Amino acid sequence: MFTDSHCHLVMPELAGQLPQVLDAMHAARVTRALTVCTTMEEFPATLAQAEGHAHGKPQLWASVGVHPENEPGACAEADEAALVHAAQHPRVIAIGETGLDYYQMAERKGGRSVAELEWQRQRFRCHIRAARAARLPLIIHTRAAAADTLAILREEGAERAGGVFHCFTETLDRALRWTWVFIFPFPASSPSKMRAKCTKPPPIFPKTICLLKLTHLILPPCRIAVT
Repeated sequence: MFTDSHCHLVMPELAGQLPQVLDAMHAARVTRALTVCTTMEEFPATLAQAEGHAHGKPQLWASVGVHPENEPGACAEADEAALVHAAQHPRVIAIGETGLDYYQMAERKGGRSVAELEWQRQRFRCHIRAARAARLPLIIHTRAAAADTLAILREEGAERAGGVFHCFTETLDRALRWTWVFIFPFPASSPSKMRAKCTKPPPIFPKTICLLKLTHLILPPCRIAVT
C-alpha cells in the first residue's frame, strides 16, 4: 500500500477524468492521497474531492493554502483567520502549498528584484502562523530562496507546526540542517494522525535523512541524496 503525499487532482486535466485517475491510483496500490490546494478559489473543489472520496479507493484528504507563485490580484489572498477556519474541517490535514520561489527572476517574474517579492514572504509568514494555530503541518515549496525560507521558518517558530518540503532544490547539507523542523512527517499508518502537532523531528543520523515509512510514500524526484 502507498500514500501519495502530494497531488493536484483539481487541475482540469485530472479533474476531467477523475474516475480514471483514481482507478489508476488504486491499481498502483495507492490507498490514500493528499490533494493539495494552491488557491482559495479552488479550495471548495479540493475539499469536495476529499469529502466525496473519504471512503474511496484511494481515500482523499485535502490541504488549504495559496501557492507562492500566484501573484497578488490573480487570486484571493487568505489571511490567518481564513486558513485556520478552513483547517477545522476534518478532511483538511495540512496548510499549503506555501513557501518562497525566487527561481528565474528574469524569465518568470519579469525581471523584478527579490526585494519586490515581499508579498511572498508575508504570505509565507501568514501560512506558518495559521499552521501553528491550527496544529497542522505545512507543505513547503522553496526554489532558489534558501536563506529567506530558513530565516522565516525560524522567525515564525515553524518547528511548532512541522511539515514537508514538497519542492526542494537545495543541497544535502542544507537538507540535513533543516531537519530540525521539516522532513516527511505524515504517518502512513493513520492519516488521522497527520492532524497531530509535530513537536519533535525524527532521529537524524550523519548523512542520513530519515523518511518515515519511506516505502509507503510516493516521492517526487529531488536532488537530495538519501543514504
